[in-house]
Amino acid sequence: MKYVLFIVAVFFAFPAQAAINPDLVICEKYGMEMIEKISDGGDEYLFCRDGDVVCEIEDVYSGFCNGEALPFLSCVEEGNHVFEEFEECCAGSVPYMKEGYVGQPSCKKINKVQEFVGDAIDNPAISTVLIVLGVGLITGFLVNRKKRKLNIE
Repeated sequence: MKYVLFIVAVFFAFPAQAAINPDLVICEKYGMEMIEKISDGGDEYLFCRDGDVVCEIEDVYSGFCNGEALPFLSCVEEGNHVFEEFEECCAGSVPYMKEGYVGQPSCKKINKVQEFVGDAIDNPAISTVLIVLGVGLITGFLVNRKKRKLNIE
């Protein structure tokens, strides 16, 4: 039983990391499929294809396909993953990912306190210290007030 618990603890100690290929996503956002071609020299070229229409991936990032403008992508709603290379969060939210994390940011509404404090408030050690200090200040204030009322010094 100890070994099972140890294996489970080790498994959860290391977060999984997975990266989504933005080239694949941008092709899918425009209703196309991503294809790759490898030249005789071994160079890899990526394209988005919709039937007979084939667009170079760099052009798709610029919003064009074979010289024609592609439709604008709608903004990403709060809580959904955003690819900053070609997407924007809807008004009132920004791409957010906790500091030190690896992965895909999500659109999140951030208030003024979060802008000022940043990710420090998400750190359990800092949160604990802030809570203890807050409780200590409130307790000290209440004790001091009680002493004044009783005129005890």
